[in-house]
Amino acid sequence: MKVLITGATGTIGSEIFRHCLAHPDITSVVAITRRSLPEAVSSHPKLTSVVMQDFKIWPREMLQSHSDAAGMIWALGGSEGNATVNLEFPLAFMTAMADVLESEHRAAEVQIGKTMRQKFRFIYLSGAFVERDQNKKLFLERDPPNKDFCVFPAARKLKGVTETESLAFAQEHAHVWQALIVRPGGVFPKDSIATSMLSWVLGENWVIGREELAAFMTDLCVNGAEERNKTMFENAGMLHKGRALLLQGTASAVAVNT
Repeated sequence: MKVLITGATGTIGSEIFRHCLAHPDITSVVAITRRSLPEAVSSHPKLTSVVMQDFKIWPREMLQSHSDAAGMIWALGGSEGNATVNLEFPLAFMTAMADVLESEHRAAEVQIGKTMRQKFRFIYLSGAFVERDQNKKLFLERDPPNKDFCVFPAARKLKGVTETESLAFAQEHAHVWQALIVRPGGVFPKDSIATSMLSWVLGENWVIGREELAAFMTDLCVNGAEERNKTMFENAGMLHKGRALLLQGTASAVAVNT
């Protein structure tokens, strides 16, 4: 099984990347980055590294060469209100990749006995505090602020647009595409003091360890959702599933310096 990933050099993305490389059912990991990965990583036998300078332009030839992938784990983004990174980049990928998949789908339909592939899984790393309502006033916004807690109101709303667009896109291209939205709370290193304290204070709905989240997202790409037609995944459910996967030993990651 082949898996695509963006954001492999980020704090969360690098953990997901390690879990993908370690997963026994994943035979190929295609990391799409804006700069070359360190030599220690690039030598991994499962890894194919693709360097792209502009994530708004996806070469058709490159996508065709990886159209056999089970899905894309989109872990690229940030807490700042950058519309290019948080909205334009993922939408550009979805449009370009779906066009390739639909062309192959049409070609397969006319070939007798040709087996249709499963839907491509687009797994989007969002967040628990993301807001889809673009008219809602968030804390630190003007005219006037309300009582909602938000440190990065622009990013919350931008990612909310991306969530909405991703789900709508999946409906429009339902024969080849599936969108799965992952909404973790605060993500912290496993067994850190901060994780333990915040988990105790805030509860399982708002805090998750990086390893649990990475294990969950990797499994989601490999096996899909346990509940049919489920598209949104919140913190508590991901925490429990991630812990179970780690205990099973199927999600233990290799040591990769990213």
